[in-house]
Amino acid sequence: MALGIMILLPKLENLQELLDKNVAFFHLSVSELDNCEVFDFSAQLYDKEGLILLERCVNTDDIFSDYFEWDNIPEEYLSLVLNLKTVLFLNYRGISRAKQILQFIRKELKEEAAFCLIDNDDYCLLKLVDVVNQIDKEPEWTWEKSRFDELPGAPKSDWED
Repeated sequence: MALGIMILLPKLENLQELLDKNVAFFHLSVSELDNCEVFDFSAQLYDKEGLILLERCVNTDDIFSDYFEWDNIPEEYLSLVLNLKTVLFLNYRGISRAKQILQFIRKELKEEAAFCLIDNDDYCLLKLVDVVNQIDKEPEWTWEKSRFDELPGAPKSDWED
């Protein structure tokens, strides 16, 4: 079974360029999505390291509005959510390539990366910059958990009491 995270981005003038660079750098295969109501971009790779599927969601309003119903999100994170416009779904089997994609996106976005969040699919929002810094510092670190004491200010999962 593949696991997944959502990469939450502000409106980017160069979003398609960012996606194209990911395709080229990671040798992803782009899928044709005729009449797809959920995604307008999909690219994948299946190799010895696992599976990567990167997709851009078309309708994001419900996704962003849901965060305001969570209990454990600090105001700082909610203020970031207000300016987010794009959702990239990153599904993976084998976390190492997913980590590489996050590192690549942060590098490409430069200072805009400070405005991006990760939804770890365990009811927890994390800052993209914090996630990549932690991966750079501790390559075995994972976002596949519900508590992040090692990330100052990171909210705990809404699943925790």
